[in-house]
Amino acid sequence: MKILFVYKYLTMGGVETVLRARLDALSARGFLPSVWFLSDGPGRAIFQDCKARVFIGSQRKLAACLKREQFDLCLTLDTPEVFQLSGLNHLHYRWIVEFHTPYPAAQQYLRELYSDQVQAVLTPSFFQAHQARALLTEDIPVCVCPNPLRENFLTGPVKAAGDQKPILGWVGRMDSLKNWKGFIKLAALLLEHRKDVTFWLIGDSPDRSMEKEFERFARELGVYERICWFRGVDHRHIPRFLDRIRSSGGVVLSTSLGESFGMTIAEAMARCCAVVVPDQSPFCEFVHQGETGFFYNVENLSTAVPPLLRLLENHRLRETMGALGRLAILKSHHPDRAMSVLVKKLEEISRAAESCVGLQGGEAELLVQAHYGQ
Repeated sequence: MKILFVYKYLTMGGVETVLRARLDALSARGFLPSVWFLSDGPGRAIFQDCKARVFIGSQRKLAACLKREQFDLCLTLDTPEVFQLSGLNHLHYRWIVEFHTPYPAAQQYLRELYSDQVQAVLTPSFFQAHQARALLTEDIPVCVCPNPLRENFLTGPVKAAGDQKPILGWVGRMDSLKNWKGFIKLAALLLEHRKDVTFWLIGDSPDRSMEKEFERFARELGVYERICWFRGVDHRHIPRFLDRIRSSGGVVLSTSLGESFGMTIAEAMARCCAVVVPDQSPFCEFVHQGETGFFYNVENLSTAVPPLLRLLENHRLRETMGALGRLAILKSHHPDRAMSVLVKKLEEISRAAESCVGLQGGEAELLVQAHYGQ
């Protein structure tokens, strides 16, 4: 089966990470997957060793490719621009929409999707499926397909030496929704209780003025000298950073105000890191309070301090929570498990298209209803 994924950006974000994992897993299963990006960017590094399956070009060039290649299935990840492509009506393409964006303004395109354009909407979590169903104006099936971890997160975590002080780590895109300023504020709050903690912020921003804003804000709160900001980190090296955080006696923290899944926390759990996350969906779908992580109220950052202190001060708790977290996340997001769900759904969609039978959301639809009472 020949499959094309289309995404507008090529950044160092979670979507690019998922696409990279899919290229490997689908190829291993005998599929012919490719990815088309509408714009270039620093995410090229994620696809460094599979360049033959990655294409970058304008909407016009994408349209020419679709006419020339005749893919069996085409999936767009939050890229409504594909519905503006001219001259494709006679090709009878009906897209599968993957709805991953947590940004409210960017989500509104779902309101303008029509069943004659779209075969199904896939989401990475039940929470995101609930969001999709609230936005769709036509009866389009919504199905949950879990994000796969990349293979380099699956090997056994290693003991990393060299860090004498515990590290509080944060990984993500530096924007207002991911709330990097919340991490800086929490650093200041935590230093009131523990003077020995080092803070690692691992992330990038497309806004080059961010460097001055970061320095100004961190200095204002008196924590600039205590924070290490790692920019442009190749995603292949993230497991090593997480191993160092864990080995230092540290914790991984999210201050995000909105997620479609929470890939950075899933990756931290895969490396046996203890995690502290906002007490909201979709984190609640894969983090269990007191067992695989701790929750706090992100609107009141001080509520994160007690669980952080508890973890920093208790080696056995960190170790137990990290081990249980790894088991839990691999159970549902190991590439074999996640890709089995995706492949089953793609084959189901393909059969439905060939027979002109409407696809049913099936088990995923029922589970979304169970989660959110619809």
